[in-house]
Amino acid sequence: MFKQNYKKSSHIYLIIEIMLYCLITVAIIGLLLL
Repeated sequence: MFKQNYKKSSHIYLIIEIMLYCLITVAIIGLLLL
């Protein structure tokens, strides 16, 4: 079931992963600047 759902909504998971990576990098840069 999980593999079929992943294939159907792989684009959504990719967008979520990119957003998470962007948030993590922004948080790290913010902590370094502080």
